[in-house]
Amino acid sequence: MRLLFEVIIYCFVYTLFVKVAKGSNPLNCLYFYPEPVRKKAYTLGLADEKSVHKRAKQFFTYFLAALVILLFVFIVIVNKTQDFGAAFAELYLILVIGNWFDGIVIDRFWVSRKSWVIPETADIPHLKPWKTVLVRRTLGTFAYIPIAAIFALIFSKLSICIWNG
Repeated sequence: MRLLFEVIIYCFVYTLFVKVAKGSNPLNCLYFYPEPVRKKAYTLGLADEKSVHKRAKQFFTYFLAALVILLFVFIVIVNKTQDFGAAFAELYLILVIGNWFDGIVIDRFWVSRKSWVIPETADIPHLKPWKTVLVRRTLGTFAYIPIAAIFALIFSKLSICIWNG
């Protein structure tokens, strides 16, 4: 039950970051869109590449930092997990479920809503095809193994230091 609650919080925070980044204008997060959409937006003068790149760097810096802090809070502060295996299992499950949540719920269903369409680029598909989503999320499932292992090692050691003095 605790793990389910953590997954829900993780996905909520993930969604909140994307919602805040987009605001009321999909151009605010043009960096999420496929290259043809971005190129057309640049050509039409709706955005400039330098600003979009800067905004993307800012978003991903805060986004990744917030998610790492959230995972730290789950593993070290709330659960006081000192065992590498337990930390790895929890981190891996949260990361993989978050990965699939992003691909299916955010990339396919939420982005299919009208509010994500940039009117001047409506003729260009802005949704990732199902095949792309499935391939990338499957690859991500494997890519999260070493990432979860690294953070599990760090977090379990920190938990030992913090809670055992």
